[in-house]
Amino acid sequence: MDEVPFVSIIVPTRNRALLLEGCVRSLALQDYPRQRYEVVVVDDGSCDGTREGLNAIVSQVVVPRIRYVRSEIHGANAKRNAGVQVASGNLLCFVDDDVVAPPQWLHELVRALVSHEVELAWGPVILPPELVLPGRHRSEVAGYLSEAKEPEVPLLCNMVAQRAVFRRGAFDCRWSAPVEEIEWLLRTNPSKAFASDAWLWHHKTKEDCTVPRLLKLAWSRGAESGRFDRFRMSNGLRPPVRGAIGALRAIGHAFRSRCVGGLLVAAGRAGYVFGYGIAPQRRNSAL
Repeated sequence: MDEVPFVSIIVPTRNRALLLEGCVRSLALQDYPRQRYEVVVVDDGSCDGTREGLNAIVSQVVVPRIRYVRSEIHGANAKRNAGVQVASGNLLCFVDDDVVAPPQWLHELVRALVSHEVELAWGPVILPPELVLPGRHRSEVAGYLSEAKEPEVPLLCNMVAQRAVFRRGAFDCRWSAPVEEIEWLLRTNPSKAFASDAWLWHHKTKEDCTVPRLLKLAWSRGAESGRFDRFRMSNGLRPPVRGAIGALRAIGHAFRSRCVGGLLVAAGRAGYVFGYGIAPQRRNSAL
């Protein structure tokens, strides 16, 4: 890259001070020129010492600039939008507060965007190999924790976009994972490229990896997908019927094979049916 573009890395957070510390420290140690990027942490009401922990990091790091922003609106997308409003860069990068970036990450992500002359670039998200997951088939469970080694759709936990894209539309606060990226991409339609070398570690706590927590996550993600499909499509019965059949098959497999992955699939399909049925109750967007 002849000219090094200035990048703002936006990190939404709430009550995850320990995870955030690992994230921000890794972002402060990028191989990218330190004067050419900033870290913007957007917090919507943490009460676990998040700000104090961030201040301790700031006292040790001269460059890059690390900024703390307090948001009065709850929700990850609201925090991302608030970050966009205060960010200094024309390139806006988004990560979650539980990722850890290897030193080459930002350089590789920006290099893909610039070399392909696109408006958006995204990279893989990988769970640490030492993370213990329930069940016999790690890959079945890892996807529910947002591991995506070759994601077809850009992920908001590892993405950079030109500011011009946000003039066509901000993130919609009605939606959450796993549809928030899809909805925004459909409205803004940016040109994009996958950056295979711009990978991130996605750290999870032991509590995140328990079966009850994973079942709740699978249900909520399924319900969000169902609501989104109902929002976009007519009131046909085919999607929820397919979802119900899929749930029954998955739960049968889970009990026959003692398969945690089957339970998660069943929870996700059942959530989809539920979400598809209540979609008309969606409130107006808060962008």
